[in-house]
Amino acid sequence: MDKPKSAIEAAREFGVDIEALKSMLRRTPTERLLLMQSMAQLVLETRAALQKQGVSFDYGNTARLRRPIAPAR
Repeated sequence: MDKPKSAIEAAREFGVDIEALKSMLRRTPTERLLLMQSMAQLVLETRAALQKQGVSFDYGNTARLRRPIAPAR
């Protein structure tokens, strides 16, 4: 029988970037919010600039969220 994995090992195998997570957790909630807002603003400005150049976006093939996973007990 395989040795049980730690939650961090399981998260890494699932694809979670643990270092990015740790980096965010070193920030205050306000710093996290400001960072997310600046990222969202960058996305909006980039999209507007691309649309101005005539690039169109087809949202029909966008990624879909997976079904929610039951929390670990």
